[in-house]
Amino acid sequence: MCSSPKSSGPKFKISRSQGLLSDMDTESRQRFAQNANQADIRRQQRLATQKRWQQKNPQANKKAKSNWLNHWLQTLFN
Repeated sequence: MCSSPKSSGPKFKISRSQGLLSDMDTESRQRFAQNANQADIRRQQRLATQKRWQQKNPQANKKAKSNWLNHWLQTLFN
């Protein structure tokens, strides 16, 4: 038995020219923009802090070789 053909297009048309804020009123837009700006500031602060920490701790950036066998033998015989 053959299946009936299905439409592959969307059921409603979305205009790509409209942005996320187009459906919001001015108060909602202001709150959205304020939250986005605060998030951007927090991100910049976090990245700056992370960069300072990496500069102060260069050894932490290097991946330490795991010597699990040596550690296991030491704990076994001690």
